[in-house]
Amino acid sequence: MLPTIDDALNKKRELLKIKRKLLFKEFSDHPNDLHFALEIKALDDQIVEYTWKIEQSIRKPSVPTL
Repeated sequence: MLPTIDDALNKKRELLKIKRKLLFKEFSDHPNDLHFALEIKALDDQIVEYTWKIEQSIRKPSVPTL
């Protein structure tokens, strides 16, 4: 079976979540380093964007084939 767009979006979102988790650990070890906080914020924004895209693709009505 070929991967779908939803699969690709889910995979990308999961990779972003893993990267965020690793950065948060670094940030926890160095709370004064704002660089980590800014990167985490950017990742959070991307995760939200991918979540929105996934939800939209799920809610998109299917087009009947003729």
